[in-house]
Amino acid sequence: MVGAYAGAFAQVRFYRRERTLPFAPYGTVIGSPDNTAADTLGMLEGGYTRELSSRLTATARLYANAYRYRDRLVLDDGTFTDIGDSRWGGGEARGRYAVLDGDRLGVTAGAEVTFISTHSQALRPTARRPTSRWSRCPRDFNLAGLYTEIDAKPLPWLALTAGVRADRHSVLEDRVSPRAALFVSAGDRYGAKLLYAEGFRNPSAYEAFFEDGVDFIAQPDIGAETIRSYEAVVWARPRRA
Repeated sequence: MVGAYAGAFAQVRFYRRERTLPFAPYGTVIGSPDNTAADTLGMLEGGYTRELSSRLTATARLYANAYRYRDRLVLDDGTFTDIGDSRWGGGEARGRYAVLDGDRLGVTAGAEVTFISTHSQALRPTARRPTSRWSRCPRDFNLAGLYTEIDAKPLPWLALTAGVRADRHSVLEDRVSPRAALFVSAGDRYGAKLLYAEGFRNPSAYEAFFEDGVDFIAQPDIGAETIRSYEAVVWARPRRA
């Protein structure tokens, strides 16, 4: 359910998927219909956008989410269950200031913070201990980001953007990611664009911290994946339609 009114917007979403696992993951019984996995996600978000002046527009939003993964795996000597819970919430505020009229020069800046709580369990019930646990992995952390971008159109045929974002992770790596783009065009006849960007992805809580005492061990020192990309595009319309 999504709605918007007079600058305010909100959405509520719920998703659940259940499926069988016919290919016997992690040494389970092949073809057992009792090998199952389920994903459940709930999401709530709301925000407000307002023109504070003829040049300044501001937006703020808040969000909260909850997710659970659960599987049940049938082994030759019993069952094995994984349960992963994650809850996260936060907010973002950003604004754009039109330095020059006609979208000739504008500056956007913003900040975002997210608080995350995760809890993973790997359970192996037995006849003597029906609630026995092999592993419990609680982990809490938070993320914070600052970003800014300049967009300009100094000439009718020339436009450019340049920005940078700084991300702080309370447990894993902090990163700074720049990006830029240059656009040249002659109406809809022909044009070119040059793009440059740097990005990264810190490991998820599952990738860095999960362990079950059997198949997985935690990797808290794992590093972030990084990428640096360059792109050049040329296009043309030789004849008008």
